[in-house]
Amino acid sequence: MKIRLYQLFLVLLHVVIMKNFLRLVVGMRFSDNSALKSVDQFVFISNHNSHLDSPSMYCSIPPSIIHNVNSAAAHDFYGKNAFMRAIAWCFNSRFIYRTKVEGAPKSMDVLEGIIQEGHSLMAFPEGSRGEPGVMCDFKPGVGVLLKRNPHVPFIPAYLHGVEKAMPRGSNFFIPYKYNCSLNIGKPIYISEDMEVDDILNLMKEEILKLNTNEA
Repeated sequence: MKIRLYQLFLVLLHVVIMKNFLRLVVGMRFSDNSALKSVDQFVFISNHNSHLDSPSMYCSIPPSIIHNVNSAAAHDFYGKNAFMRAIAWCFNSRFIYRTKVEGAPKSMDVLEGIIQEGHSLMAFPEGSRGEPGVMCDFKPGVGVLLKRNPHVPFIPAYLHGVEKAMPRGSNFFIPYKYNCSLNIGKPIYISEDMEVDDILNLMKEEILKLNTNEA
């Protein structure tokens, strides 16, 4: 019962309220999300430049599976007070620790636990928001996770224009001025013989392929 109520809450918040807000106010265009329904489990990844990235990604998840998709939230940021913890809860987040904390699980153990539970993961391989419009080097975490779990595909996405609609350092968004879009690709399985660097390069290539807004 609790799971169904939480699912209903996530659908209402993200698929009904947030998705329509992004469409009508920010001008976000969402591509077809059928890829997210085509596999039982996945790692959903994208570039990362704005506070609007997570809402844009999460509200694109089909209602039937949204409660089975976890995101990763940095405990030092989202765990610092009740308000920030509530935000993390609204995104079905699991806390990871970017610095070593006595008694806390390692970040990779948290991510591995999500996969072992049969859940999917939404993640930004860059780790944090970088220079607006520029893709930073990927952290190894998601690559290691995929190498350990080659039966789980990654699904790439590309977010365009969001870094202008809500720039880094800003707590406010600029309504309906920029050509914002979220393009979602197809599930991609890695080869078991691939090394972590190869996986990171593949993820970056597949994300960039979805940028259809270049002149």
